[in-house]
This record gives sequence, structure tokens and C-alpha cells, in this order.
Amino acid sequence: MNKKWIITLSIALIIAVGILSRSSLSAEPDVKLELNTDGFIGEYFQPKKPSNTTVVILGGGEFGAHWGREFAKQGHSALSLPYHRQSGLPSQIEEIPLEYFEKANDWLESKNEPSRIIVMGASTNAELALLLAAIFPSKTSGAIAICPSSVTWSNQVFPWSSDQQMAKWTYNKAPLPYLPMEKIKGGNSKLLNTLAYWNGGLNNSQKAEFAAIEVEKIKGAILLITPEDDQVWPSYRMSKMIEERMKIKGKSELLENCIYPDAGHLISAQYVKSFTSQNG
Repeated sequence: MNKKWIITLSIALIIAVGILSRSSLSAEPDVKLELNTDGFIGEYFQPKKPSNTTVVILGGGEFGAHWGREFAKQGHSALSLPYHRQSGLPSQIEEIPLEYFEKANDWLESKNEPSRIIVMGASTNAELALLLAAIFPSKTSGAIAICPSSVTWSNQVFPWSSDQQMAKWTYNKAPLPYLPMEKIKGGNSKLLNTLAYWNGGLNNSQKAEFAAIEVEKIKGAILLITPEDDQVWPSYRMSKMIEERMKIKGKSELLENCIYPDAGHLISAQYVKSFTSQNG
């Protein structure tokens, strides 16, 4: 079996074990560090005898803390890494410098671990995970993208976003290519038709190609966890766009797309909420 596939399958098994196993839920990581140093903020979870794989969970918060503990229970270090909406961090996802994530990577390397770094995220953070793995292939060994995006989007995709259109991400002080979107607005209904909004952007094939994440540059394997009934944004459609790109680039063997027909956009949060309610 290809070594890169072993990485992907091992990460998939970690997730499966975390969801299905009840025997280890009372266990805690041997080390948990609250980090506010070296230019980034985060929570670091480390078992007593860590493997050579660390998972960087983008976005932090409840999602990051939950999965950080779950990975640590299975013997893998994990870094829950927020990058906005916390004290000292930007309030909006706009012009976020990718150097911030490099600093976290450098901190991990300064600890003489690990030999493999997997980046993981859901929704917008899945977009970021694939982007980081593509831009820094020498520093990452693969990506897990839950409700994935095939492109990088502009900042104006939420009602609370700034009025000025700009890139979400920058590197070396330059904006990265993005698919420009007008600021989403509600109509007569209180409900926003976000799925139509995102699909409208993707329908502009020229702009979508310009903003496409170059997933073929990712050094290791890619695991997509895709809900087919996502009513928030077209993660199923975008996962197929990623599949097609990897096929054209001759990299299909490095991609695994796990599709769940009856799942929606909250597929990544459902287990966290279920576990929290059952355990107080």
C-alpha cells in the first residue's frame, strides 16, 4: 500500500475511532498547553507517547478542543489553532496572513516533532486547510477537509463582513487569488438562500478557475468528508470539482472523498454536540 495512503487511512481511522469508541472517552491527554506565544494562539494536546503525526485543527473553539482531545486519546498530538474572533486576533476573516500558520508550524518543529503534520478544517476552515497544504507542501503531509471548498472566496460572504471587497488570505503581504462575491443580503424572507448564492459564484467558470485551490500541489493525501445534502454551501459540488482537478492532474490516487448522502453542513459539529449533551 502506498505510504501516503497509509497516512490518509490512519487519519480516517482516528476519526472513526473517536466517534465509535466509548471506551476511551474518559481519558485525557497527558499534556494540554494554552499557547499565546511565538506569534500565535492555540491549545496543544499531547499524549505521553505521541506518534510522529500531529493534526493542526484550524479555527480552534469547541470543534478544535473536542478533536484535539480525541486525537490525543489515540496517541497523536494535536494543535487547536484559532486565527480570528479571539482577543489579539482579527475580528473578520479578511486578509489573514498565512505567515500566522507558518509560525505555528515552526513552533511544532521547534519541539522536534512531528515528522508529519496534517491540517484539518470544516467549511471555511476546510478551504483554508486545502490552501495551506497546497501552498506549503514541504511543511504538511496531507489535509482533511470537512464540507470542502474547491476555491478560495472573497471576504464578503457573510452579512457581518466588511463592505469593502478583499481577499480572505494573504502571503508575503500580497492577496491570494479569490472568487469575488458581492456581500450576501437577505430578501423579503428572514432566511438567506446561501446555497444559491455560492452556486452562483461557481457558475462563473472563468473566475472559479482563477480562484481554484491547486490541490494537486499537496504533498500527501487528501481526505474529503462530504455531506451530499449540504444546504449551506455546495460542498458536494465542490468536492466533485476537486476530484476532477486531481484526475486531470494525474493525482486521483491521493484523494479519498467520503460522501454521506443524508448528512448536511453540520456534519462536523453533530458528534461534538451529541457528546456534550450526553456527558454534561
